[in-house]
Amino acid sequence: EMHTGEPLFSGQNEVDQLYKIIEVLGMPAQALLDRGTKTSKFFEKRANGTCEVKSPKDLKKDYKTPGSRRLQDIVGADCGGPNGRRLGEPGHTPADYFRFLDLIGRMLEYDPKKRIKPHQALQHDFFAMNRSSNGGSSSTMPGSSSAPPSVEDNHGGSKCTTNWRTTSIRVIQTRD
Repeated sequence: EMHTGEPLFSGQNEVDQLYKIIEVLGMPAQALLDRGTKTSKFFEKRANGTCEVKSPKDLKKDYKTPGSRRLQDIVGADCGGPNGRRLGEPGHTPADYFRFLDLIGRMLEYDPKKRIKPHQALQHDFFAMNRSSNGGSSSTMPGSSSAPPSVEDNHGGSKCTTNWRTTSIRVIQTRD
């Protein structure tokens, strides 16, 4: 949403949100559903032991089959963002979007054991999109024409500093 300006899954409620996620990512693995704490709220178990999404009683929308919508279509990877509105802007070429899709795909992995970790995500090519031929990376964020900012925020007694130039995060304990 921060890169494209549009939510990936703009659901009106929990069920609508779930359907939109499943349209893109497909059904979660059965092992994950078996361990889920809210599985019975959203899924029905079939006689063969597999699950399917429950149909809400007041379902007024037509949803596509699981895994039938492509993430690249939602983010507009082939046309410069949703509805082409970022076409021609720095950081919004098809190649940039495919780096973005790789990162988002790893972040959206259902299984937390397989999902990309935050420190790994910060090292992803999406955050160093303008690589030189000798393997170095640029110091600007996608879509930015100037040096990236350093962001500081205080949360619960910790000071978190993010420097986009090095894509690293430092957390320092502070006293209140």
